[in-house]
Amino acid sequence: MNRFGVIDLGTNTFHLLIAEPDGQGAFRELYRERHFIKLAEEGIAKIGAAPFQRGLRTMQAFKKCSINIR
Repeated sequence: MNRFGVIDLGTNTFHLLIAEPDGQGAFRELYRERHFIKLAEEGIAKIGAAPFQRGLRTMQAFKKCSINIR
């Protein structure tokens, strides 16, 4: 069965949702995770070094989660 993942990269939070079709036209949620990133912590004109690193670490963690769900 196909599985689908969605990543929402917001200013304050990054979200990961993994789901699969339930066979009746809807989806069954398999996994959901949220990390508080605060990209604009140092202002909105430029992403600072610390928020950037938090974002990268979160994306790496999301990748590991998606591999482990298979």
